[in-house]
Amino acid sequence: MTKEFNIAKYPCVGGGCLLTDKQFASKLRDLFQHKKRVNVKEVNTLKIGRHFRSGTNKIIVGRNENENRLLIQTKNKTDYFFEVPECGSPTTILQGPKTKKQ
Repeated sequence: MTKEFNIAKYPCVGGGCLLTDKQFASKLRDLFQHKKRVNVKEVNTLKIGRHFRSGTNKIIVGRNENENRLLIQTKNKTDYFFEVPECGSPTTILQGPKTKKQ
């Protein structure tokens, strides 16, 4: 098609798509396995921090100050967030059912 339409320069077809990234694809697969309905905000949150699963709960840990800020801004009302004040600690978000046992 590039010859047909006389296009000399074009971006790499496989570059830039997050679905080709193993870690992102794994996070997305996990999200679909644990949620019946997924929204754009939840997919965008997959780009932030490190994601862990503990039973039915999801734990997201910020990797730097910028991610810590983004996690606080994008957290849901039902999420818990943890941080150690005045210590430069990572922000941690806990999503899912909360019980006294956890």
